[in-house]
Amino acid sequence: MAGQSGMSNRSDGHWDAVHRVRLGHVRRLLHHRYGPELPDDDAGDDDLRILLHIKARCYAPQRREKALLNEISLWAPWLGEGKAKQIATEIAAKPMKLKADTLGRKLNLDWMTRERLRLWQIGAVDAPADYRKQRRRLRDAERKWRKRRAEGCVDREQYLDEHIVERTKPWQTLGISRRTYYYRKAKRTLAQVCR
Repeated sequence: MAGQSGMSNRSDGHWDAVHRVRLGHVRRLLHHRYGPELPDDDAGDDDLRILLHIKARCYAPQRREKALLNEISLWAPWLGEGKAKQIATEIAAKPMKLKADTLGRKLNLDWMTRERLRLWQIGAVDAPADYRKQRRRLRDAERKWRKRRAEGCVDREQYLDEHIVERTKPWQTLGISRRTYYYRKAKRTLAQVCR
């Protein structure tokens, strides 16, 4: 059914938006660390393999190997053609599923770099998932607060100051109902009743 409507789901092997965003975040991190090309050393090789596993998840199985070879030619032109073909074939056959925290550990991403580069789809080695979730909630609350201020909404303290009558409940001290209090106030008869 999902194939007929053009929509994909995670179980049928098609790529989805999360993998594409995550791929962009990994690329951004690698470019930040190394520039446009990965170094020809063990660290560069490890990071290239992680990038290729993420990229492979973005493509259908029949298109993976070609996409991975293109990625290798961009990030690791120093890699020989035979070695590049071997790596691409190996990863295209069975790409790893990397969760955010696992990816953060493999890339050794710290919290400050994650925040500075806005790499939300990658975990941080020094910030557990529950801490990141709490920070996200606070950030969302602050964003919503700023939006409300921009739209002209009043904050809670200002609202309570304007509606101090509600908090003090003067109708109870007068021995009348709330409705009667506001009715009399509207008719400007409250002053006569209080005398």
